[in-house]
Amino acid sequence: MTKNTSTVLEQGTTVYLSQVGHKNFSYPTKTFTTLAKDTLAERLPWAGGGGKIAYAVAGEAVYPDWKSNTKVCVWVENEQPVGLDVIKFSGE
Repeated sequence: MTKNTSTVLEQGTTVYLSQVGHKNFSYPTKTFTTLAKDTLAERLPWAGGGGKIAYAVAGEAVYPDWKSNTKVCVWVENEQPVGLDVIKFSGE
């Protein structure tokens, strides 16, 4: 069992939104956004994310116009992709 740990997810981190599924559990969707600001995130000990890790974050980090203290569940890729280099082909 994974213990709850806190970390900071940086502004611009890609996060996947949640949906309620089988047995009322939360699962990641294909819908994603980026965090609006650095935010404290609590790792949730949930399975079934298909290579993603569940975190509870302040709602305003995902929805900047939200002025509530509500937390939302988001999913982050277990392995964060590294920035891609732009490849330019000769003749273009």
